[in-house]
Amino acid sequence: MKVIYLTNDSDFGNLNLRPMKSQNNYGVMFAMDEKIELVSTEYITDYFVFKSEKGKMFLCLDGSSQIAKAFNQISGRLSLEQDFKFKPAKPKLYLRMSDEQAQNLPKNMKLHISVHLYGVFHQNSTDFTFLQAELSGFKTSPLVDFDSIVSNNVVFP
Repeated sequence: MKVIYLTNDSDFGNLNLRPMKSQNNYGVMFAMDEKIELVSTEYITDYFVFKSEKGKMFLCLDGSSQIAKAFNQISGRLSLEQDFKFKPAKPKLYLRMSDEQAQNLPKNMKLHISVHLYGVFHQNSTDFTFLQAELSGFKTSPLVDFDSIVSNNVVFP
């Protein structure tokens, strides 16, 4: 597995895909030869947890986050190199997460996250391709650092 700490000029390296042996009737699943772990280096403060109608949990991020930009770069490369067609980016990015991660993720914090990118799914009915990824980990920091306040006018109870 390749770990990539995201920057403005991240190199994702080889994005070779191979069809998986077991498939379904809805499309074709491709696995990456080398799985990728994307790690944010900028704090994420605009996020929330979303539960779908089917009970699956998702971490919702702003579409301008580092992770969303990395997804756009990777899907752009796969469009050129593999001739896949992806839907245009949306204002929000939804990352699949476990129920345990959803329960343990606090609100109103600064996040660094890691996302496991393991393949793509090509949907037959729409001819669109989707990146297959899930939240693999997170680290939180307080949103407000009270220790950095230097004002003499601040009084804490």
